[in-house]
Amino acid sequence: MSKVPVPASLRRRLAATLYDGLLLLALWMSTTLLTVVVTDAAGLPRPPDLLRALLILVAFAFFGWSWTHGGQTLGGRAWKLRVETPAGTLINWPTAMLRFTAGITWIPLGVVWSFSSADRRALHDVIAGTRVVRVMEDEAA
Repeated sequence: MSKVPVPASLRRRLAATLYDGLLLLALWMSTTLLTVVVTDAAGLPRPPDLLRALLILVAFAFFGWSWTHGGQTLGGRAWKLRVETPAGTLINWPTAMLRFTAGITWIPLGVVWSFSSADRRALHDVIAGTRVVRVMEDEAA
């Protein structure tokens, strides 16, 4: 018997995003601290663009790794959500990059888009060809 995936509700997606945001904040704080310590110890200037690029890279590494290795971030695990292709498989790195880039570029529009989407896909999901589904209890094991 095949199971039809249940699209994630906006409430669950926002809750998972809050969890991931807190974890990302901790990663960014650690990255900033490490950058400050290393550049100060070496007597190097700290160009703001370098730090911005590092923070974006850290964010992409966190989300990209999570999406390509299990389909779930920490927030996704807590709220039983998974990012996948329409075929139900894990996404690859190029798709993760497209989803990440579209997501950070059009955050408010992506949320509004999910209200009008019958399958609750945000704009970055449509652009990247992904979906966020609920993980059912028997799949979580």
